[in-house]
Parts: sequence; C-alpha cells; structure tokens
Amino acid sequence: MILDVTKEWEGETASDDDAGGGFVQVWLVLTSEPGRDSCRTALMARGLPRKGTALLGDRSLVVNRRNARRRAPCVFEVTVSYSQPADSDKDDAEAGDGEGDGDTGDIEKAPWDLPEEWELDYAVSMEARDRDKEGKWIGNSSGEPYDQPVADEQYDMVLICGKALQTLDLETLDGYQQTTNADRFLLNRPAGQVRVRGKARIVNDTKWGPYVQATFEFRIRRDGWGHRRLDAGYCELTGQNDANGKPIRQNIVDQNGQKITSPVKLDGKGKRLAADAKDVWNDHKTLPQAPFANLGIQGPPAGLFK
Repeated sequence: MILDVTKEWEGETASDDDAGGGFVQVWLVLTSEPGRDSCRTALMARGLPRKGTALLGDRSLVVNRRNARRRAPCVFEVTVSYSQPADSDKDDAEAGDGEGDGDTGDIEKAPWDLPEEWELDYAVSMEARDRDKEGKWIGNSSGEPYDQPVADEQYDMVLICGKALQTLDLETLDGYQQTTNADRFLLNRPAGQVRVRGKARIVNDTKWGPYVQATFEFRIRRDGWGHRRLDAGYCELTGQNDANGKPIRQNIVDQNGQKITSPVKLDGKGKRLAADAKDVWNDHKTLPQAPFANLGIQGPPAGLFK
C-alpha cells in the first residue's frame, strides 16, 4: 500500500549522444508492507509522472524512462527521466511498468499553442509578528516590546504556470517582478493578494525552432502583501505647524513629566490613545501594483482548484 509520494530532487541532464539535453526527477515512495511491496508497487504509485507525460515548464521533453530501487524496507527511490519524444519508447530499467499511458498526440502542436501547465506548491518564510492570532499587540505586561521579536513560519500558497511563448518582451517581464495584482486575478483573488515572479529560458526545439519557455510563480497571501503595525511611538503632534508648514511634534511624558522610555499607543491622528479606546493599526503597502490581466495568463482549468 502506498502511503506517500514526494519529489526529492530535479535538474537538467546532458550526455554525448543527446544534443538537446534532458531532465531528471527523483521521487521517494513510502509503502506500508515491506514483505509484499516491490519496485513495481512503487512505479504504480499515483502522483508519479507517467510515460509520455510532458515536463511542466518544457513540453518539448516527455517521460521516456522510470527506474525504481529500494532504499529501505518501505522506502523506494523512483528516477523519472525526460528526453525528446523520439526517445519515449524506452522501457523502464528495473521494473518495466509497461503502461505507456501518456497522451503525446498534442506534442505535434506548436509548443506555444498548447495549454498552460499548472503546479501547486507552498512557500515557507520566517516572519516577525507584532500581534497574536486575536489581533492583540505582542509585548510584555508593561506594554514594552520584547527584546527578541516573536517570529514564526509563514506559509503561502504558490501557483506555478508554465507557458511557451514565441517571443517575450523582457522589459515587460522585468517590470512585473515582485509586483502585486492591481485587479482581481487567479481564482478571483482581490487586489494586493497575489505576488508574481517570472523567469524564462530559450528552448531550441528540433522541429519548431527556438522559442521562449516562461515560468510564472504566483505567491498568494490572504491578508495581503503589506505590513501591519500598531500605531505607537514616543512623540505626539501638537496640532501646530512650523514655518515650513510641517506638523510640530513633542515628546510624550509620563505623570512625573519625564520623557517616556517605551512607546505608547497612538490614536491614528498623532495623538496619545485614550485609555478606553481600541488599538489603531497602520497598514503599509511596500510593493507596487500592476494589472496582472496584461500577462495573458488564462489560469488553471475551471473546477480543478476550488
């Protein structure tokens, strides 16, 4: 019985007799019955690329060989090799699954006429937190921030789109790097929730000639790509301006008239927050926005991601 299938590694390959180069992936398959499960069991696992399946991000390469070997009693390593379609009739090196169930008929179409390919992943980053899950400011009992900021892992959904293009405007691609969506985009996400990073490479196809294989990574953050901070500080506005028209600030003092040594909460208008008032949070957007509709991305087929 198959328990888990994970991709461990992938990368490009080259050999003396393969001028176009290839690609290889290493998958780990975890099973539950060491006495019964075999290399063939691993090759039949759902989630593994099948023979004839095109590589996400480069439809000129398809699976031509799958090898399985046992690493441990219940752990199998499956190597999936990709090459030009002409080599796709090779057998599996060890277990020969004999499936050949990939549909390669659409390989005859020009790469840029084929549908977009999509992959779902998650990105993990460590980020400082200044509020807890209930929205309360994080600090000690006297209202001071901790010396060591509270930080934990942030998980963001990433949708990866592989798309072949006849040409690519590099200036346009560069202009979209690290921007967020100004319009509803990708599963109807509101503006400011989707961040894009793109990359591209040239593929020299023996039949169709050179074309551009572009990959777009769309990273989604449900509460938006900004920074939310508690409105607090050591000064407040006096309500007057200086000779240049700039607001005048003054130090906030304690009940003894001494300058405070830790920040106090402000009311969003530069004044000290009343004791019975709700906390005020400031939202700061640091990434530029752009209309993602101009990228020409169709999105995942309807109904696959809900």
